[in-house]
Amino acid sequence: MPQTINFFLVTLLLIVFLPAAALGGAWTERKGRGYNKLAFNYYHSDKNYDTAGNKADAPFNGDFRDANVSIYADYGITDELTVLLSAFYKSMRYMDDNLTEHTDAFGDPELALKYKLGQYKNLFASFQAGAKFPGLYGKRGPLPSGNHQIDIEPRLLLGVSLYPITGYLNLEAAYRYRAEEPADEFRYLLEAGYSFTQDIGVRCKLDIIESARNGAVLAVEGMNKTITYQYDLYRVELSGIYRLAGGWSLELTCNPTFHGKNTSHGTAYSMGLVWVY
Repeated sequence: MPQTINFFLVTLLLIVFLPAAALGGAWTERKGRGYNKLAFNYYHSDKNYDTAGNKADAPFNGDFRDANVSIYADYGITDELTVLLSAFYKSMRYMDDNLTEHTDAFGDPELALKYKLGQYKNLFASFQAGAKFPGLYGKRGPLPSGNHQIDIEPRLLLGVSLYPITGYLNLEAAYRYRAEEPADEFRYLLEAGYSFTQDIGVRCKLDIIESARNGAVLAVEGMNKTITYQYDLYRVELSGIYRLAGGWSLELTCNPTFHGKNTSHGTAYSMGLVWVY
């Protein structure tokens, strides 16, 4: 646990003293403007956290892999209202000493609306209402690509522009209501970044999910430990951004887990192609 605390403090210091590369978070798109991202993501885990937060090797030399393609898009309906959409297609594999399971399927898509509440000097505030919907896959199976249910999430977003420094800080808090058995979630995000030049930037996020502890407790859960019914998850995300011509840019991201309960421990890597118009 001391290593987890030290990691948390170092990450927090990075975020507090690191301005950002491109406005996002609490900021809404201007009318007719948008942001599109196509990403190739890879996640690997051979360790799990138990319900007390202790990390150990997965049983029977278990090994989980999730290689997926994701699409994220947002669009300014008006200067104050932005619509957001994200979707995945996943290729997952779990193997241990006794078996091997493989699933290729769509994940659960998410749709949201973000509304600008107001602005005071360099401080921006927005409210976002979102929903996650069941993906195009069977509900049952040993290696599901989603929970196959509807989630509802209200979210408050606060952003501070550090102009004339090319950066921002962003803070988000949300409550995710999850239908049926899974526990509801408290979600928090702290984000920042910095542009070294017009072409090169970095971004850092601290992403926390805390279970509301009101879900079903199962004696046996599925092989996809990233979507258990009741879990805590602490992750940090570090991204490098290289801007190309015509509103295009490349992003490379590393997203390790550093603490959790009743979930998997692993690191996700991502390469994204972004178009801003």
